[in-house]
Parts: sequence; structure tokens; C-alpha cells
Amino acid sequence: MKQANAEFAAGIAGYPKFFWHLVVKEMRVLRGFGGAGIFLVATLLMLVALILCVTILLLPVGIPLFAVGFRLYMKGVKLFLPRPKDVGTAARQTTKDLGKKAHRAKKDLGKQANRTKKKVRKRTHRLRSSVAGH
Repeated sequence: MKQANAEFAAGIAGYPKFFWHLVVKEMRVLRGFGGAGIFLVATLLMLVALILCVTILLLPVGIPLFAVGFRLYMKGVKLFLPRPKDVGTAARQTTKDLGKKAHRAKKDLGKQANRTKKKVRKRTHRLRSSVAGH
């Protein structure tokens, strides 16, 4: 399993890693266009369903058609939103980056505390020697 992940990270089928990021961005654009197309079809379908519902005789046909149009709207929304896999990946990456930043800040704070401790030690030593000398 780890080897498969390593192959994916290194690039599949000879393509470099950055190529797959471009493919993902293009897929997001295509999903957006697909969602917009589905919205358009759903709107037309619901308009026809509304017209059918106005004529009382075709009401049994209009109501299910309206439901189908509503389901199409939901499909369009799913296409516009990012995939759960992408959201999970982004969350993991953000958590990882925050952990690294916190570790780096902790490390820098420790170094700064050590420097301050040394400065205080030197000044106290100077102060003691000047007091002892008088």
C-alpha cells in the first residue's frame, strides 16, 4: 500500500507530480460546468412541471416531474461542492502544517528563553562582582 502511495506521489505513468494538480483543477472546472448544466436542465424541467400542475388534468404527471427536477438540483449542488476526499485531504494538510508551525514556535521560544537566561546570568554575575568589589 505504501509503495502504491509512493508511486502516486512520484507521478503515475511517467507524468510529474505537478501534472496531477493541473488535472484536479481542470476536473473542478468541469464539475462546475456540469453542475451549471444540470441546474439549467432542472430549471426547465421544473418550469414544465409547474405548467403541467396548473392544468388540473395533468397534475399527476407534474408532481413527479417536479420531484425529478428537485433531485437534479441536488445533484448539481453536489457537483459544485468539493468532494469529501478533497476536503479531508485539505484538513489533514492544514493540521499537519499547523503542527509543524507550533513545533517550530515552541523550538524558537525555547532558544529565546535560553538566550535570555544567559544574558540574565551574565548581568547578575557582573552585578555581584561589582558589589563584591566595593
